[in-house]
Amino acid sequence: MVSLLVVPVVFGYANLKEMRDGQGYVTNDDSNAFYYKYDLSVELNEGWNLVSTFSGPNQILPTSEIKDNNIKAVYYYAPLQKQYVDWLSVMQGKSEIPSWWDTQDANIANGGSMWVYSNKDGVLKYWADDFKQRRILVNGWNFIAITPEMAEVQSPGMYTFPVTFEQSGCSVSKVYAFDSKKQSWGKVEHFETGGNAIGEEFMGMGLVMKISSNNDLCVWTPGEQDVSGPPSLPN
Repeated sequence: MVSLLVVPVVFGYANLKEMRDGQGYVTNDDSNAFYYKYDLSVELNEGWNLVSTFSGPNQILPTSEIKDNNIKAVYYYAPLQKQYVDWLSVMQGKSEIPSWWDTQDANIANGGSMWVYSNKDGVLKYWADDFKQRRILVNGWNFIAITPEMAEVQSPGMYTFPVTFEQSGCSVSKVYAFDSKKQSWGKVEHFETGGNAIGEEFMGMGLVMKISSNNDLCVWTPGEQDVSGPPSLPN
């Protein structure tokens, strides 16, 4: 069992600098498109690490301890096909995006996490586009990015994880975090009920969540509250 709050040393830390005060950027191909950007710092251990919204060395910042030549592999798990994609090879132009890849796969990938293999310990500093809050999940295993939007702030630096889906027939059966120091999995208990809390230092890491569903897709917007109708009129 893993307590994300009690053992931050297990998973390293992520220091998130949120840039939402006009410090976005404009793409060269569309001067009307304005995007927010984040700088993240995630402590990697030698071996495999689960990292949020990281797709390749082109995102690494100059001040990063982990350089592009330290990243030896990046893999994306496609939950619709239930198979891995060698994303580093795709980014380096060594292989093509799979023929089955479509808009739905891209929507699922945005807001997910990637396997990243580093050949040394150190802090990975990288930029990431604005996180996708609305998550599209499928029956089976899903890779989840830990982001500020995942849940409400209950107290300074604390996040909880109540999981409610837009569709009926969707439920969380298992949640695991990966211990990159030990290179092993640890189960996260009470995730779906909001019974586990997390500090800001975990932003940028990843989790895997197993969904049981009667639907093709389940939609989860972390932190979104269900609001009942307004109060009834007096008698």
